[in-house]
Amino acid sequence: MKRAILILSAVIILSISFSLSVYVYSQHEGREMQGQAKEKADVRKPASKKAVYYCPMHPGYTSDRPGDCPICNMKLVKKQEAGAVEKDVKEPGDISKSKDAGFYISPEK
Repeated sequence: MKRAILILSAVIILSISFSLSVYVYSQHEGREMQGQAKEKADVRKPASKKAVYYCPMHPGYTSDRPGDCPICNMKLVKKQEAGAVEKDVKEPGDISKSKDAGFYISPEK
């Protein structure tokens, strides 16, 4: 009888501690989510002529000056304009003056 009471009380204590840890973890996650929402609200819209820097891991975060991402501490990268990106695009067969010249596999016709 004493053994059954001991086992029952151990199960009750374990279930209470598990429930408490789940509750504390969920409260911690809730605060993190609220912090992220505030950070997203603080993101500024850059002016059209100024340089825009963004985080490679969090492209939604932008800044008007270089620095580190406040979320993951990665260096912010300068965003290129659409015209600058199109200049870098090469034809599939054009491997002249290419740093990353390698194999190009064309689709079968």
